[in-house]
Amino acid sequence: MNTALFIARRYFFAKKKRNFINLLTFMSMIGVAIGTAALIIVLSVFNGLEDLTRKLHTAYNAELKISAREGKSFILNDSLKQTIKSVEGIQTITEVIEDNALIQYKGTRMAVHLKGVSDNFAEQYQLKDKIIDGNFKIKEGNLDFALLGYGVYKMLSVAMNDEITPLQVWYPKKGVKNISPTNPLNAFNQKAIMTGGVLFIEQQFDQNHVIVPLSFAQKLTDYDKNRTSLEIKVKKGFSIKKVQRQLKRELEDKSVLLVKNAKIETDGKFKGRFLVENAEEQQASILRAFKIERFFAYIAFSFVLALASFNIFFSLAMLAVEKRYDISLLFSIGASKSMVRRLFYFEGSIIALIGAIVGIVLSVSMILAQQQWGFVPLGNGNSIVESYPVELEYLDVLWVCITVVVVTILASFVPARNASRTSITANLLK
Repeated sequence: MNTALFIARRYFFAKKKRNFINLLTFMSMIGVAIGTAALIIVLSVFNGLEDLTRKLHTAYNAELKISAREGKSFILNDSLKQTIKSVEGIQTITEVIEDNALIQYKGTRMAVHLKGVSDNFAEQYQLKDKIIDGNFKIKEGNLDFALLGYGVYKMLSVAMNDEITPLQVWYPKKGVKNISPTNPLNAFNQKAIMTGGVLFIEQQFDQNHVIVPLSFAQKLTDYDKNRTSLEIKVKKGFSIKKVQRQLKRELEDKSVLLVKNAKIETDGKFKGRFLVENAEEQQASILRAFKIERFFAYIAFSFVLALASFNIFFSLAMLAVEKRYDISLLFSIGASKSMVRRLFYFEGSIIALIGAIVGIVLSVSMILAQQQWGFVPLGNGNSIVESYPVELEYLDVLWVCITVVVVTILASFVPARNASRTSITANLLK
């Protein structure tokens, strides 16, 4: 066994002359345990929230989305359709027209995000089980229906059993620059539509989203062949990433595009004018925000560990004072300064290791208990899930262990250095 480690172990388990050192050592272990547990639990909560966000957005975010890199929309012609269909692995192509619009029900108005989708949208989105009132339909014969986000439904106080009063939807007319103050609605196209059902997915969607048939959105917005995006569902067994790469290769060299305020169709090339995004890229800003918050949470709770390490510092400093005679004796029989420094590094490591193990066991137990029984509720009854989502990632545990090691080394440095400078003569002659 390494001599420095052997002596450090003996020092740790031996009874100290001053009980205060024992108390400080115990407090050091408790501090490291609490800091380690807190850091792992907080990171697991962020993992759980991020995973929940991914799952919720999967319900209405397409596996792949094609949109114009510049401008609101592009022209969907036969050339572009055939190019997309030629890519192997594509199951469904849903045409989309979406933009902000004004909606009214019985005198109550609000701005909404209107999304017109083609008839095959049910194959694209996992929304059937998200209906909490009404029916999952946007078309029935020649009648158009709207699916409302729960927030829109509540804001407008829509009565689902009202088969007489439709929703009134307004969208700005093209080319109108001046709006009459006496009759501002003249500057808008207006169409009526009945409510089909209410969707309850997540707050960002629910508070302002309305889904309508593509034909309804076309007439309202005066779009003809223009589409704001195409949403792609990939066949089972095919890699989404491979299909995405193939679509990017095909579309970068194709020539069908709407730029700014002009419709353009040409045989030239418009390299890089289309965006082909997967589900994660469509919600990149949200996921990026989670990663930033997670990083700052890691930094904040690392400071908690750093504060806990002050106890290790004082414990080792007092131990160095108490063991001055022993250290001098070690020097007199040939021990080097580096060995004494290692001795105190090992002593600090033993304290931190025991604390870290206790913290890891405690945090993992709490995370597993939360996953199994959900004893910490998320909030009110309107929440998507009843309890806080947590997800344990072993890479997080590894990073926490590395953090504990770094903090312990820093806390042990000064006591170890001071111990290695102990005077042999002054202590042995006492």
